Amino acid sequence: MLFVRRITAGGLSEKAELESGDINLKVDQKAVLGLADFYRAAWAIGKAVGEVPVAVLHGVEVSDIVMQLENRNQYLMISQNK
Repeated sequence: MLFVRRITAGGLSEKAELESGDINLKVDQKAVLGLADFYRAAWAIGKAVGEVPVAVLHGVEVSDIVMQLENRNQYLMISQNK
């Protein structure tokens, strides 16, 4: 399980409408035990940029959502120029 502790404005979690307190349970039907598992499962899909299916626990409800992966370097460069 991967706990969402905070949301970065304009980041992937905000765009996927995740909230602080949500729990990422699975990525592409693979259980995640932490941040490293989350990234490994997302990267195993084979695309650096694209859609990643994620199962999220929000309160007592599990939702299947699709997160849109983006180029992290591009995001960081845009953030620095703001």
